[in-house]
Amino acid sequence: FTLAADNCWMVCIPRIGTLSRMKLNRNDIENHIIIPNKSDVTTMGKESELKNVGNETSGGTSFTSLNKKHLLIQGEIIYTGQGYKDARQVKILFDEHFFNSKDQSYQVLCIEQPLEGGSE
Repeated sequence: FTLAADNCWMVCIPRIGTLSRMKLNRNDIENHIIIPNKSDVTTMGKESELKNVGNETSGGTSFTSLNKKHLLIQGEIIYTGQGYKDARQVKILFDEHFFNSKDQSYQVLCIEQPLEGGSE
């Protein structure tokens, strides 16, 4: 988590009650730390607000998870892609900004369900 905060990456947190097990493994965590693809960074700006993510282009903003899986944010929906076990459309419930030890902002998204796994 510190790595994500230090690099100002987005962190997706599934809402309470959507995880099927209490003990998470490294893969579970890495699925939910997402990094904007370099081609989209210029359209997002340094500190983009959630309302702007995915609205810069009609196709949304593409991300790669810390464990190299692909996803897209378009409006308030995250679409899982290559690398995830199944294709999901996960609603972003709300977002909050936090600050790391260097006083840089990073975004945490509360999402409707895990991007992979969870209660099924």
